[in-house]
Amino acid sequence: MQFIIDLLEKSHNWLYSFFIFISIGIWLISALGVFHHADSVEGSHEIGSIDSGGDFLHSLGEVLGFGMVPSSVLITLILFFQGVTGIALNEWLLATFHVEGWLRYLLLVVNFLLSLGVGMTVASFISRPLRYLFKDYGAATKAEAIVGKIAQVSSGKVNADFGQAVVKLEDGNTIEVAVRIAEQQNSLEYGQKLLILDFDKEKNVYLVDKYE
Repeated sequence: MQFIIDLLEKSHNWLYSFFIFISIGIWLISALGVFHHADSVEGSHEIGSIDSGGDFLHSLGEVLGFGMVPSSVLITLILFFQGVTGIALNEWLLATFHVEGWLRYLLLVVNFLLSLGVGMTVASFISRPLRYLFKDYGAATKAEAIVGKIAQVSSGKVNADFGQAVVKLEDGNTIEVAVRIAEQQNSLEYGQKLLILDFDKEKNVYLVDKYE
């Protein structure tokens, strides 16, 4: 244990030690349920998207076979394995090539690039079984796009103050949205079909009516 601590404390390993600790820290926090990904659009004007880390990361992920694993998971996997590989290579390279000055810095840069490549490669293999845990919701859909669609009540009831319903998107996926009915109407029960009439941007809810 002391040997590992000594490795992590070496100045040329600080960056990789940070990568390892930040990855483990995020995994621990996620495991405790502090971060929770919800599919509801309440409070949002876009629905049906999973964090892909932008077009660049999405395209890169497809090339490396990352699938639909969220970028937050991919980045921590890459950082962790780059950190482990970087420390291992640092200890081997610096012990093998006794260089000083700019050659030492060049060696550290080469190590960084090599460890990054290893980290991305290992993460791509590990993410392949993980991608089946994450549902593909496709591209983001504007909230107003589901106005006029038929949904089904998924909560115990829907009234003027509370309610949720499941909507089937054009790509075949489903998403749960917050819905409300007019105060003078009778509440809708679980499983009933409803028609989405409008979207209230201020409250971030859909106004609905019973579908006959």
